[in-house]
Amino acid sequence: LRGTVHRLWEQLDLESPPDEVNNVVHVSSSAFEGLADRLVWLPAAALHADIFGHRLLSARIPSSAVQKWLLNPMVAGQPVMQRMAGKNAKECLAEAKTLLGKARATEK
Repeated sequence: LRGTVHRLWEQLDLESPPDEVNNVVHVSSSAFEGLADRLVWLPAAALHADIFGHRLLSARIPSSAVQKWLLNPMVAGQPVMQRMAGKNAKECLAEAKTLLGKARATEK
């Protein structure tokens, strides 16, 4: 994909060929970051309609908690996105449950 865009950048009406920063491909560091990316980049995306978003909501993670975490706040001394980094969907779901427990414990 990168090679094709590099070859055709002028035909694609790009301002310059792809480089190390603007390289055509983005990879999310976790299932949770992927959810955040889709919600930002896809105009029709919605938490409840996203596959991973739906899994979070089905696991009784409140929408309000997910929306807060998408802003990457510190939880137990670490940013949420850092806590989720490198985790697949199952692992992120488990981490979300842990985060929710920590948030509830803090509220008491």
